Amino acid sequence: MLTQIAGWSGIARRLEPGHSTLAAMLEPSTDATSMRGDALCWMRLDESSALGQQGVLPSVAAGAHPALWCAIDGHPRWGERRLAEIAQEEGDGAALADGFARHDTGVVRFVGGRFRLAVVQPSRALLAVDRVGTLPLYVARQSPHGVVFASSLDRLRAHAGVGLRLSAQALAEYFHFQVVYGARTVFQGVEKLPPGNRLVLEGGECTVDAYWHPRYAAPRHCSPSEEHELRDELRERLRTSVRREIEGVPGAEIGAFLSGGLDSSAVLGLAAECLERRLPTFTVRFDVPGYDESAYAALAARRFGARAHVYTLTSRDMACDLDHIARVFDEPFGNSSAAGAHHCAKLAGEAGVRTMLSGDGGDELFAGGSDYVLMQRFELFGRLPATLRAGIASTLERLPWIDRVPTLERARRYVRRARIPMPARIRSYEYLTPSTYPDVFTPEFLGSIDPRGALGSVEHTYALAGSADELHRHLHLAMCTVVADNDVPKVRRSCELEGIEARFPLLDDALHEFVASVPSNVLVKHLHERALYRDALRGFLPAAIIDKRKHCFTHPLRVWLGEPSPLRHAVVESLQRFAHRGIVRADLLDRLIVEPALAARPEMTRLMWYMAVLERWLQSHRLDAWS
Repeated sequence: MLTQIAGWSGIARRLEPGHSTLAAMLEPSTDATSMRGDALCWMRLDESSALGQQGVLPSVAAGAHPALWCAIDGHPRWGERRLAEIAQEEGDGAALADGFARHDTGVVRFVGGRFRLAVVQPSRALLAVDRVGTLPLYVARQSPHGVVFASSLDRLRAHAGVGLRLSAQALAEYFHFQVVYGARTVFQGVEKLPPGNRLVLEGGECTVDAYWHPRYAAPRHCSPSEEHELRDELRERLRTSVRREIEGVPGAEIGAFLSGGLDSSAVLGLAAECLERRLPTFTVRFDVPGYDESAYAALAARRFGARAHVYTLTSRDMACDLDHIARVFDEPFGNSSAAGAHHCAKLAGEAGVRTMLSGDGGDELFAGGSDYVLMQRFELFGRLPATLRAGIASTLERLPWIDRVPTLERARRYVRRARIPMPARIRSYEYLTPSTYPDVFTPEFLGSIDPRGALGSVEHTYALAGSADELHRHLHLAMCTVVADNDVPKVRRSCELEGIEARFPLLDDALHEFVASVPSNVLVKHLHERALYRDALRGFLPAAIIDKRKHCFTHPLRVWLGEPSPLRHAVVESLQRFAHRGIVRADLLDRLIVEPALAARPEMTRLMWYMAVLERWLQSHRLDAWS
C-alpha cells in the first residue's frame, strides 16, 4: 500500500467504469524513503477522497520495479511482443512499468491505440498522450508547488497548489476556432499535451517533445492497377480497424452514431459485417428545410439492417443544451453539433448501449471537404513558372476596368488567394481576422492579445507535418486540431455522461499510417475530394451516400436565431449578461440583440453562438476576470 509516491504527492480517481480521471501534483522532495517497489494502474478510490489528500493506492504489481509508479488509461496497444504478453497477463500498468524499466522515456514508441499515461520516479516523471490526443492531459508547469497534471481542467483547478486566471489570448482564439486549439488552454500557465507528445520532468526541468510524426508519401503517378490495389487494401484496412474496436465488446452493447455521411455509414456497415448482427443506430434530424439529412441515415440503416433511433432536435432543445454544453466541457466549446451528439448518446444509453462507434476523423484522414479541392485548384497556379505568375498577377491588378468583367474579377480574386501562403490561406476566408478585430473586440481586450496569435499557433502545427506536400500538411493540421480538440472531445464527453465509451475506428494507428503512405494526388484526384476512399466503398455503400455532397452536419442556428424562438431568447439573455465581461464591443452586442435579421449573416450567427456558450461556461465555472 502507498500513501506517498516517491516524495511526490498524488491521487487518482475513477469516476465510472471505463471512464477515469487522474490528478496529481509532482513536487520535488529530498526524501524518497516513502517510495515502494509498486507499479500501479488506474484505480478506483472512495468517492469521498478529496483531491490533494493522501489516498491509499492499491498496488497491482507490487515489488516488480523499485521506485516506480505507473498509470495508464484507455485502450493501449503494445508494439512489442513482451509488453503485449505482460499486458495480457498482468495488465497495462505492469506492461508500462516493464517497458519504462527497459526503454526509459522511449517506452512511448511501443505504445499505440488510445491512451494517456504517467510514470513517476523519485526525481523524474514521464507523461504522454496517444497520437491523436483522444484522452487529454493538462499540465501546470509554473506552479510554485511543482508540476501539477490532471486529466481534466476541473480536477487541476481544484488542486490547492494551482491558482489560475483566464487567458485573453485563448479567449480570442476561441472566437476563431470555436474551441481552444493546440497546447494552449483557456487558463494562463496551463497547457495540454498535443497529440503524439510526451513531457519529461527531470532535475527540475520540463521538456515537451513529439515522440511520433506522421510520414507522408510524396505525390507520384500511380497506374490504374496500383490504384486498384490501394483501394483493395484500404477496404481491408477499414475492416481491420473496425474489428479491433469491437473486439471483446459484447455485441448486444454496441451501437453507432449515424449521420448518413460516408464515414458513419462505412463504420456502421463494417461493424454489422464483423458482428453479423443488427446494430442500433442513433441519428439527429431537424424539421427545418435544407438542414435535414436523416433520409441518408435511413438509407444506410436499411442497407445494413440497423435498428434506427432518430431524435428531432428543436430550437427549444438547443436552448436547453446551452447550459449542458457549459457544464460538461473543460473549456468553452462552441461546436453546436455537441447538442446532436448529446441527444444521440442519451438515446443510446436508454437503449442499453455501452459502446458507441463514431466515424469522426474520416475527413481529416481521407481529405473530405471543399477545402482540399480548393487547395488543389490553387496549387494549379503555383505550378506555373514564377515569372508567369508574377506577370498574370500584375496584369490583373493594373487593369482599372476589371471589376466590370465578372470572369476577370473572379480570376483576380483567385490569383490573390493563390498567392497567400498556406496555412494563412485557410484562415483568409474567415470573418474574424486581425483587420476585423477592432470591429468586434473592445480596445482593452484587443490591447491584451497578440492579433497574430491564432495564425501563429496554426502555422506551428502546420509546419510539424514533416512533408513538403500542402495537402498532407493540411491533413496533419486538421488531425491535430479539428479532430483532437473538437470532434473527439465532443463525442467522448457526450458518451461519458451516459456511461458509454466512445470508439473511433477511423483513428486507428495502422489505418492512419497506411493512408499517409498514399500519395496526395490519389487521395484527391481530378478535383474530387476523398477520391480513393469513395472508390474503395463503391458497391458496399449505397451510391446515393457515396456521391452526395458533404453537408457538415450543421444545425439551423441561422434560422432559429433570426426569428422569435426559444433559442434566440436564451442566446439574447446570455448576450445581455456577456456585455459586462469587457470582451466584445457594446455597440455590436446591442445590434445583435435588437436586430434579428443580423443573425442571418453566417459570421454573426457563429459569433452569437460562441458568445452565448462562453457566457454560460463562465457562469457555470464561476469565472470572471481575464488578463
